[in-house]
Amino acid sequence: MKTAEGRNIRYFNISQTDEAWGIVVPTIGYQFIPPHTPYPPKVHPESYVFNPKQGRILKEYQLVYISKGSGYFESQSCKRQKIEAGTMLLLFPNEWHTYEPEEKSGWYEYWVGFRGVHIDKRVENGFFTPPKILFLILDSALLFWVYMKILYGTQPKRRQAINRLFPVLCYIFLVLFIIRIEMIFLITHLL
Repeated sequence: MKTAEGRNIRYFNISQTDEAWGIVVPTIGYQFIPPHTPYPPKVHPESYVFNPKQGRILKEYQLVYISKGSGYFESQSCKRQKIEAGTMLLLFPNEWHTYEPEEKSGWYEYWVGFRGVHIDKRVENGFFTPPKILFLILDSALLFWVYMKILYGTQPKRRQAINRLFPVLCYIFLVLFIIRIEMIFLITHLL
């Protein structure tokens, strides 16, 4: 749903046919949170709205990218810490977490929620673990391009035509993210 300037938020009903692809995207969006603005905005479904002081638990994975601004993140497996522009959060299903922008800076946040056997298998094989959920993305242009293509494909008039391609784009996004993280891991361990 297009809700306001600087905000594009989408939530989807997922069918059994969608689930059969092995990866589904129940939500994708972005929003600009200006400085001194209550967070999060009250434009999300009840299962996604949370109070930053109390946190929440989701039923899916989410990648949350902060492109501008700064704030704080904390989860069941990660102590409270400051996050800056360029940070990507990987949220795990059934794990308590909370995050919010600093009041003085606000932030731009992008997210994609996903679930399915493809990502479950990668978690099961140890590619992602809850303690390793904050990533600094140095050059995000390609990831951002794929993200915007996924968002573009979710527009209602395009949704029918892209139904088969949508999970593939999401999978490409995740693969690019995995490759980027592996490159960062290699660089930091070689230096």
